[in-house]
Amino acid sequence: MSEKRSYDLKIDRAEKHLVDAETAIADYCARHPYAVRKRMEGQKQKVRWRLQFTEQPHDDIALMLADFLYNMRSGLDHLAAALVPAKKRRSVAYPIFWKGVWEPSIKGENQQRYKDRERWNSYTREMHPDAVALIKVNQPDDLGANESNGHPLAVLNRLRNADAHAKLPVVASLLREPTGSCRITNGDLILFRNLDLDAMAGLEHDAEVFGLPDDAVDVKIQGSPLIVIEDSHFPDGGLWVEGFRDLILDGTRKLINALRPFDRLA
Repeated sequence: MSEKRSYDLKIDRAEKHLVDAETAIADYCARHPYAVRKRMEGQKQKVRWRLQFTEQPHDDIALMLADFLYNMRSGLDHLAAALVPAKKRRSVAYPIFWKGVWEPSIKGENQQRYKDRERWNSYTREMHPDAVALIKVNQPDDLGANESNGHPLAVLNRLRNADAHAKLPVVASLLREPTGSCRITNGDLILFRNLDLDAMAGLEHDAEVFGLPDDAVDVKIQGSPLIVIEDSHFPDGGLWVEGFRDLILDGTRKLINALRPFDRLA
């Protein structure tokens, strides 16, 4: 029998799904799934050059990321079960709420917050006080339901809940640090770099590529596609997949290691 705890096995499985997704994303980006297209627009039929993503990430990537999120959340729930006596394990989950959820209910508070407080008490009452103290420190800030919350656990919880009802919307959001070249009718080669964008900006799908001459031909462009899970809770409209390892995986492993001494199965 494996000596690893079930929560460690869950997190290990999550990492495998993330590695698979990272590999699939790298393969997608290596295909250079974008091009610059020439259009004649407006009443005067003026030449416009626009970036076009010719292919979006395959649905398999969304499914891999969904499996990653599922196993991460499940791993935390397995950890919570290990923190309470055996007879209490069926009714416990890892609490992801907001700082202050453990305080008494406030008069006039909405029903959801009242339920969150009840669930917090139900999940943690049988845990060691020092374990509860660590879980409190690692709760997301109380920003309210309508504010974006970039806390790793808040992100994990929200995306896992979203995946429970629909396929995650994984898209190529923009092309970062674009560079390229074109030729003009006399044969001269013209190079362009970053297109006057700041270092971390990029071109969205159908964005105009400025600075190309009207007689440009053989226009080529390259850059780094930014892959995101679309999420309206974030100001930029999405969450960068490339940050999942640092944001969710590594942070969760540190949290698990901090709580490991209170594992009642040990």
